[in-house]
Amino acid sequence: MGNRRIKIWFVILAALTIAALAYTFAGAASIRATADEVEYVQKESCGDPSAAEGASAVFSNSTGYGPGISWTAELSFSGGRDEIKVSHRFFETAEQRTSAPYWNQIQIEASFDKSPEIDALAREIALGIKPGEHTVAEIRMSDILDYVPVMAHYYIGTSSYYSFVSYNADTKQQEVTYEVNGALGELFRKMMPEDLVASLRVNRWEDKNGEMGITYYIESMTEGDEDSNIMVTGQYYDGAFYIFHYMSRPYGSFEPLADGSDPYKVYRLPVKDEGLDEYNKTYYGLDMDSISVIGEYEEGFDIFGSSVMADGTGAMVVGTAGGRFKAYVIDFAQGGSLQALDLGPETEDHTVVFKDDWFLLEAPGDGYYVVYPEGGAYAVFFAPTDGSVEAADLHHIQPYEHYRAFDAGFRDGKLIVSDFAGIETTVIRPNGYTYKGVQGNGISLAVYSENGLEYYVRYESSLYGLRYYLISEGMCSTEVRLAD
Repeated sequence: MGNRRIKIWFVILAALTIAALAYTFAGAASIRATADEVEYVQKESCGDPSAAEGASAVFSNSTGYGPGISWTAELSFSGGRDEIKVSHRFFETAEQRTSAPYWNQIQIEASFDKSPEIDALAREIALGIKPGEHTVAEIRMSDILDYVPVMAHYYIGTSSYYSFVSYNADTKQQEVTYEVNGALGELFRKMMPEDLVASLRVNRWEDKNGEMGITYYIESMTEGDEDSNIMVTGQYYDGAFYIFHYMSRPYGSFEPLADGSDPYKVYRLPVKDEGLDEYNKTYYGLDMDSISVIGEYEEGFDIFGSSVMADGTGAMVVGTAGGRFKAYVIDFAQGGSLQALDLGPETEDHTVVFKDDWFLLEAPGDGYYVVYPEGGAYAVFFAPTDGSVEAADLHHIQPYEHYRAFDAGFRDGKLIVSDFAGIETTVIRPNGYTYKGVQGNGISLAVYSENGLEYYVRYESSLYGLRYYLISEGMCSTEVRLAD
């Protein structure tokens, strides 16, 4: 298939362009503010384009969080041919981009100043200072605690709760308690790092009756704080939390908890109605007496990704064990039943894209694994990529919190993958700022079946010049769409 050129003219008002570009990045004034011609050139094509019939991929670039400009390119396939449409728009104020809400979730994490031991120590320290004064004490945490203390922050609907308080239905007041924290700490244990030192700030005051009051908090940590992190997460469904994801850090790594906990178990933790609060809304507490184990992962299962299904009825968990990629699907609607799936040999690098009720795992040098619902259970689709043009031609830009530069669609044994094509390189800005990143002006789409690559196409664009000055690799996203 020969190269084809598709020309799109951007007619941009000079004054508006200059204002927007000057606001966002230094050096952007060198880009022409008058009409700009953006040209897409097909650089690579192989296979049969009819394999992509009914598919489209929408690629978006943005200049950032403040005022600026965004571009959108849509690559679509119909009648055995592809077509590109490009548009752009200005946004004059910072665009609001928020994280997904934590509704119906539970997070169990380290909380050093929400333990009875720290509370008792703070009260003892307060006796040595006068009302209106404060002091900071250096504490070696392992001298007073064997295990890292934990607390739960959980959400039901839009209401937020903490496990270090209980609710008094008679007074409609929340009261500090450490009973639930202690029970959670017995389940999710991690040994206190030997060298962890904390600065505990204690303030003393007196109320109008002369009674002593104190406030305290951990002001800072020194050695060993990175080894004390804990994060256990779960999802609420129909009266209970399902706890299924364990993460213990050094930051950026995903490892099982240690020293007493069993990270390979999945728990069902019911909630209990504790009465109406002062706003006449039901207050929900954690029913630790009714917690139960509903299933177990393979021992040694190291989780690197999980996602709750769009309808909230289950979760998908992916990780490694015994040198292989493994997946578990948890069905909350069926009381938390687990289905285990063996995917394939573990590779050094991998990328996961979670969708509404399925996910894609990319194993470079091997292929794509799709875990998807079929016949009331979940099945695995595998598309080999080793040696294909698409596998060798591009680097996937890792997904960011608010942006996705790599996306996929799957239907009827056909996998469509869209991506910004680029090369990982050292980028040097005109102002001298240097960073590692994926730099490129390409967009691509690939179609796979169980036999491998069916079709691949890559375009390059003169938008590269604008991208070089204006666009952070984090400000791009792509979305695959399949025709009904």
